[in-house]
Formats: sequence, structure tokens, C-alpha cells
Amino acid sequence: MQDPTATHACPRCAHENTADTRFCGNCGLQVDGLCPVCGTENPHSSRACSRCAHDFTSSLAQAPRQVSTGDLRGVPGASLPPSEPVGAPPPPPASGVACPRCQRVNEPGAAFCYNCGLPFDRASGFQERYLGGIRAFATASPGSFWMRAIAFIIDNLVIAGIYFFVAPIVIDETLADMFRDMAETGTQSRPSFLLDLALSIAYGALLVAYWSTTVGKKVFAMRVVRADGSRAGLGRALLREIARNVSLVVFPMAIASAFMMGLRADKRSLHDLIAGTVVVRR
Repeated sequence: MQDPTATHACPRCAHENTADTRFCGNCGLQVDGLCPVCGTENPHSSRACSRCAHDFTSSLAQAPRQVSTGDLRGVPGASLPPSEPVGAPPPPPASGVACPRCQRVNEPGAAFCYNCGLPFDRASGFQERYLGGIRAFATASPGSFWMRAIAFIIDNLVIAGIYFFVAPIVIDETLADMFRDMAETGTQSRPSFLLDLALSIAYGALLVAYWSTTVGKKVFAMRVVRADGSRAGLGRALLREIARNVSLVVFPMAIASAFMMGLRADKRSLHDLIAGTVVVRR
């Protein structure tokens, strides 16, 4: 007969449990020795099944068992709070320090970024001075000028493909007709320009509002969000696309927007400032 006063050390955390304990009161490991694979009753706190060699500790670590508090009523040593699942893996180690300039994660306690050399005692000053304290950059870095430029080309190729299918139906003009008119006159026809403008605004606004990115930006893992890091929303995304397309049409605004994107530390262009958005890369 089993001694009710005997204790057995948990094979995973070494916590001493009483003989009639089914689950370790410290880490939740099943310690009654009942094999979940073949049903063999093994000695209390066995590490592996004597019949099928099932490893109790490793299998639990790979697939933590969720046990309700009702399963633990009357079990000596069970002291887990009601909201904590038994058998949950230990919490991950503390995360490192994310550099506010290049967003590389460094070891906890690092004095400077190993990637770009920014001293972390000046990190808050850099965040405030160069990135304006924008919350969206707390966990992401600004999308670079060249990435955004290539994404712009990709997006325009996508819009051209949409135009190819839509134009013959809406304005009875093909993409080839548009290029021919531009070669002969140097400008698009009025119907072609208005359709191209409408497609560009709709494409950018809808994708940014509901997907937070576009096809081109998705290639570089870039997203368009509000300055606080939340989703832009349809109204803000529409304002951004209208401002972007206006700046493309008005040449001085296009040059100013490009210089802003290239020279600013936060890489915000004119239409980003107007709409209150940022382009981040995670």
C-alpha cells in the first residue's frame, strides 16, 4: 500500500509532490505515471513509460496540456491560479533593446547598437529629435527612399494592368491608345487622364485602408499606418492618395516630396505629413 506521507520529486522542476498528486503543483507536469499513449501505469514521477518509452517531460514541453481548475480540485499541491493553464511553457526571456534608429534588436543591457553604433543613453534624444517621438517607430523602422521608389514602380505596373482591362469598357480606349496619344501630343487625353487618376486613387486608398499596404510595399514588408501605429482608415487613406496624386501632377510639389522622403530621418513625404501617416517596415 502506498504511503500517503511519501513525496516524489517532479522529473521536470524537482518540486516535491505528495504520493496521490496527479499533476505537479509547481509546473503542471502529469506525475501520476499514467502513460497517455499506451495506458500503462508507471511509478510515480517517471520520466518515461516502461512499456512504450514515451517521454513524459519532452512531450509535454512540445504540446502543453491545458487543464481546467476543475481537474485540480482536491489534488494536493495544486496551487495554480484559476486563469493560468496547467502545463503552459515558461515565459520567454526578456527581449533585447530595439535600436530606435535602425530597429535592430540588441542584447538586454547593451550600451550601444551593435548594428549602427547609436549609444542607447542618447536613444530617447534621437527618437525625439529625428523621429519626432512618433509612436509607430517604436517597433518598426521608416521605409527607405529606394524601397518606396521601387514599390512605386511596382504599384504603377499593377495600375497599368488594371487600366488595360478597364479602359476599353469605360472610355473605349486601350493602353496602346493612351501611349500613342502621349507620344503624339505629349499628354494623355482627358478621359484617359481622369480614368488613370481615379484608378490610382482607388487602388492606393482601398488597399491602404483595408490591407495597410499596397502590392509594391508588400514586397518590402512596408505598411502605411497613422503616426500612432494604428490603421489609417478609409478617410485618411483617401486623403493621402489625393495629396499624393496632386503632388505628382504639380512638378514642384513632386520634387519637394521626393527630397523630403530622401532627406528626412522619418522618411515622411509631403502627402504623409498632410494625411498624418508614416510608412514603416517591420
